Amino acid sequence: MKILSKNKKGFTLIEIVIVIVIIAILAAILVPQITKWIDKSRIATLKSEADTIRLSVVSAVDHEYADTVNDATITSADVSAEFWSELSKMANRDLSTDNLSFTITKGAITNLEYTKGNHTATYDGTDWTYE
Repeated sequence: MKILSKNKKGFTLIEIVIVIVIIAILAAILVPQITKWIDKSRIATLKSEADTIRLSVVSAVDHEYADTVNDATITSADVSAEFWSELSKMANRDLSTDNLSFTITKGAITNLEYTKGNHTATYDGTDWTYE
């Protein structure tokens, strides 16, 4: 008669399945939270960049259009390629009409919209909104 050993080492199939189910439940809970954290960090970055860009636009317009900035309305479509190049250097990022539009009336920004990825920052002359 053969005696079967009861000292087998290893995990049973049911133990492995239970561990996999627990890991899946934890992942289902954590992944949406991580996605929210990533989205919040992108919006925080957008806020910082948008304000830097707003200040850069004001500075660049004052420099480039010093004689006429207080008497005219200047839009992002009105400025030259050289202006965009200088503005990109000031803001330390690549800016163009693809991701930035603005309107300056009598020396003050009345509208500025900056897009980065899926998010947009809009300045209405007094306050920012972020999407």
